[in-house]
Amino acid sequence: MKSLLIVSSLLVAACTAADVPAEGGGGLAGTAEVGTPVEAPGIDRTVTQLAPPTKEAGPVPVFRWEAVQGAHGYLLVVQGPDGRATWAWRGEATSVPLGGVEGAPSAGTLEAGSLWSVAALDAQRHVIAVSPLRPASP
Repeated sequence: MKSLLIVSSLLVAACTAADVPAEGGGGLAGTAEVGTPVEAPGIDRTVTQLAPPTKEAGPVPVFRWEAVQGAHGYLLVVQGPDGRATWAWRGEATSVPLGGVEGAPSAGTLEAGSLWSVAALDAQRHVIAVSPLRPASP
């Protein structure tokens, strides 16, 4: 059975975007609005988000999720309360602090009302699993 998942149009588009740096983080200023729920044929797995908590995540939280079998990398997108992408990261790890580097100056701070989602990617950068949008506020 096909799953009905919340997939941000930005998240799907960014899976192949050249401006999402690998393994280094970096900012991504975007203007895409949050997508409405769409049918995602062939994507019947969900990425399980572990952290940060939905409230009191701190200004520079660490995003964590469970590994997905068959994943060769992940794409994380954080969006502000206005629905615009504020930061994105692509890499192989299953955790990353906002800004991309532990202990380094952040690319910004988490705003109240932010949401985040992570997609698991196969070797060809196709989405094989995706998380729902999850709130995270400082």
